[in-house]
Amino acid sequence: MKKMRVHMIEDFTEMSELAAEEIINELKTRPSLNLGLATGNSPVGVYSRLLEAFKQGRISFSKSRVFILDEYYPISPENELSFVGAIQRQFLNHLDIPQDNVFYLDCLTGDPEGECRRYEREIIYFNFLY
Repeated sequence: MKKMRVHMIEDFTEMSELAAEEIINELKTRPSLNLGLATGNSPVGVYSRLLEAFKQGRISFSKSRVFILDEYYPISPENELSFVGAIQRQFLNHLDIPQDNVFYLDCLTGDPEGECRRYEREIIYFNFLY
């Protein structure tokens, strides 16, 4: 397991560039990398740089797995307010990642606690495999 590194960053642009380069380097070393994707404004610059690197042919997500970390309940990914839908539309739909490798909570379930347990098992299973 890698040790955590802490970087002191001056601004959003520098943070986005550094984080994207870290992910790019990891993808080159481990193509089957598991990524946790958050929503909000903080990761937007990182996603933009990763998409640019993909379009330039520097990286591939074809063997990666993505775990979308947050979502509203109850809401479907097709809803315009959905975090899952937003990440799909703005980022994932433009990459070569197989849809079967994108994991998220089913927020239309009648059993939210059971769904959380299922999702946690997926995260543990895929991190154990790697």
